[in-house]
Amino acid sequence: MKTGKISSAYTLKEVSVKTEELKRSIQRISSGKIRNPDSPTGLYLSSLIKDKVEKLDFISQHITKSVNTLQNYEEVLSSVISSVEDMKLIVERATQVNDPDEFRKLEKAYTERFLALKENIRKTTFLGKSIALGGYSNSVSGIKLISGSIDVNPPDLNVSGINFRIYGVEEFGSFQIRVKKNGNTVQANLEVNGSTVATQTKDILIDNFPNTVDFEEIGFSINVSSKEDFEILVDVKAEPLLVMFGEGENDFEKFFLPPLDPESLGLKMDLSEGADVNLGRIKEALKFLSETKGKIGEKMQNFETRSDMNSVIQAKHKILGSFLSETDMPSESVILSLKQNILQADSLVLQRAIAMVFQAVEMLRR
Repeated sequence: MKTGKISSAYTLKEVSVKTEELKRSIQRISSGKIRNPDSPTGLYLSSLIKDKVEKLDFISQHITKSVNTLQNYEEVLSSVISSVEDMKLIVERATQVNDPDEFRKLEKAYTERFLALKENIRKTTFLGKSIALGGYSNSVSGIKLISGSIDVNPPDLNVSGINFRIYGVEEFGSFQIRVKKNGNTVQANLEVNGSTVATQTKDILIDNFPNTVDFEEIGFSINVSSKEDFEILVDVKAEPLLVMFGEGENDFEKFFLPPLDPESLGLKMDLSEGADVNLGRIKEALKFLSETKGKIGEKMQNFETRSDMNSVIQAKHKILGSFLSETDMPSESVILSLKQNILQADSLVLQRAIAMVFQAVEMLRR
């Protein structure tokens, strides 16, 4: 019995300690102070949240650039819609006239607006890429040395400016760039399915190395690091500029922006096929542009959601060792959720304490 009473006393003491710890935890939560960061519960939650924060930090690096890109694209999109609507008014008028001279004047006005729209699209750039032509970026998937012993790596190549669409390459399709240096001349050939579809030759200063050779007509540049002649074949994948990340580490969506140049919209430069035919094309283009505007709005909303989620997780991490008043919380639900998690963790301690109480009572009855 004496041994039992000693064990019971020890048990009751432990229960008292655990109960006091639980009370302190509840007081900390009620007062705004969440949890001692050095406690087992705090360390566990901190570890889990820290891992999530690190992943979201990587994602957040892309959010600002992507949102800015979409905002710029949306501005261009609105301008294109306005231009196409002006063209529609001209063509509608052309369908109603019978005077050939007046028709030619309307056709001239239509062509002028068509060319102006095409030029505006060509000049519209953001982050060094023509977003209005489709937000392409591309990536180097392989480099093969044909001749010479030059060391060329992906960072030496810039393929982001290649508008693969004009060469018949589909989105996420592949093509190749063949680069050959002979003396002070460097030639670049863009090849699709083994056939050359574009070529450009540049002269370089033979004694000026390293030398960046820019083939602006193709949209490609290479950093030539030595005087030695060489030939390489670069495998390129047609990829988009923008990436939408999801919840998981490997959960992401790459997406292109629809090109907004008049040819891609199915518009013709003149009214030679008839005003009625062109009017039909313009209506289809306006319908497509309207749908595109809605989709861009959805993408921007998704990016904003990802940005909010990042700040929520960071706030959860900070809240473990600080006062709520010091934390910029996007939502009150975050506080309630975190409190619930910690209380659930502490309830396990309480359950163990209650079990010890019952054990002590049974021992005292013996």
